[in-house]
Amino acid sequence: MNPVGEVLKVMKPLEPVPTGVEPRLPVLEGIRAVVFDIYGTLLISGAGDNSLISEEDSVDSMAEAVSGFRKMKGIPADQVLRKYRQVIARHQEIRRGEGIAFPEVDIREVWKDLLSDFGENAVEDHEIEQVARDYEYSASECWEMPGARELLDRLAGNNYLLGIVSNAQFYTLALVEAFLGMSLNSNGFTDSFNPVETSSQPCWVPEMTVLSYRMREGKPSEALYRRVREGAKKNGLNPEEILYIGNDFCKDVAPAKKVGFRTGLFAGDGRSFRPGPDGLPAALERADVVLTELRQVDQVLAISGI
Repeated sequence: MNPVGEVLKVMKPLEPVPTGVEPRLPVLEGIRAVVFDIYGTLLISGAGDNSLISEEDSVDSMAEAVSGFRKMKGIPADQVLRKYRQVIARHQEIRRGEGIAFPEVDIREVWKDLLSDFGENAVEDHEIEQVARDYEYSASECWEMPGARELLDRLAGNNYLLGIVSNAQFYTLALVEAFLGMSLNSNGFTDSFNPVETSSQPCWVPEMTVLSYRMREGKPSEALYRRVREGAKKNGLNPEEILYIGNDFCKDVAPAKKVGFRTGLFAGDGRSFRPGPDGLPAALERADVVLTELRQVDQVLAISGI
């Protein structure tokens, strides 16, 4: 079974939790590209944030994920989980030593070191990817945000360029493909699994699609948004012609505004909506638009045929 099939087999449907926020939907003139966050925006994230996955779920998932490794037999799963988190922290500290304020890891490198620490030194790359997926897909919950797939198709049909800025890992690609029906692999992302055929391929721009694990740097670092701005310039776009949409004011709206993008704060799911430390009124005021459903993007961009 390929990773897309694994996602569809393991994940169960989720519905967004209302936030009670009132949308603010002025028409934005001159937008030519829309860039999205993934978790909490294009996808429902069951815990809101992977750091909020319950300890019990994490231990059970870890036990199942490493059950096939002979040298780890009999080692308590909670001990493996503690070590896993220690290895992540160690990798992050290395990046901080290189001057990165918001370090990110490639989780495959974390798993390789973790398994080695327990004496599993002859593990193939595909096995490392498999155990990483097994743990992640078991420990977390994801599903398509209502209207995401249809919105992407409408934007592509109206000739908007599309991109992503997201804190994400290699396994996120399969989640996007499974739930949104399109493959980022065909747009410059060539991780090991094979993409499935899809009926619609929205106009994703490789230079405007940034995932944190590839840069080893995460949001809210402005570096990710500057990378998109540079890619947009290569495609003939000015920063003010880009609308960036995300669910977290501090990680999404604030850095996107600093590099000159127009911003949409997505308050579509109570699990993941993050208005920031200055409170809800300030966050709602500072974003250019406030969305509670993805289909409201049509109104903001004055796209007909909702």
